[in-house]
Formats: sequence, structure tokens, C-alpha cells
Amino acid sequence: MLPRALDDLRFGPYIRLTATIFAALGMIVGVVGLLASLVGADVFIRLLPLLQVDGVVAGLLGLLVMPIFFALMGALVGAATFIPFRWLQRVFGVFEPQHRAGDAPSEPGVRTR
Repeated sequence: MLPRALDDLRFGPYIRLTATIFAALGMIVGVVGLLASLVGADVFIRLLPLLQVDGVVAGLLGLLVMPIFFALMGALVGAATFIPFRWLQRVFGVFEPQHRAGDAPSEPGVRTR
């Protein structure tokens, strides 16, 4: 994947970015749940109304389920915040393109390398 600047970030890459960030947060939650289950805390996961898992098994299952769940929620949050994100970029001018030394437009009478 080619690197992109935040000033030209489109909808698809923005959704992938937010989903990836939320998946990373889900990994942290899964690890904390596993560690809590190993020290004896009451950890449980309810996947559907039919399936509920308790204890260390829930901590291990949380390592797999939490990143997926958080990534799905991150995709929804990304879809809901894309337009406000782009609007705030324009309002605050935070991510405006900046000219690098080699990218500056040439002026008449100025020599370039």
C-alpha cells in the first residue's frame, strides 16, 4: 500500500485506518481479559444468547474475539466520522499540504538544481 497524506485520505483508507486502530485496542482488551482470568477475576464472554463462556477459556477466546469485535465497531465509527473529519480538516487547516524544499515552485530568475 502506498503511503498517503492525511489531506487526500479517501473513505476506504479512512475506514481501514479506524478499524485497525480499534482492532489494536481490542487486542489490548483481550490481553487484559486473559491476564485477569489467570489471576482469578470473574471473566466471561457472551457471544450469542446461546453461548456464554467463563474463566480462563473466556480469556483465551477474548484474544480472538475482542480484536474482531473492536474492528467492526471501528469500521462503524469510521463511517460515522468521515464527513466530520474532512470538515474539521478544512476548518482548522491542520493537514494542509506543505511544500518540501524540492517541491517548491520555481520563480522567474531563480535557478534550480
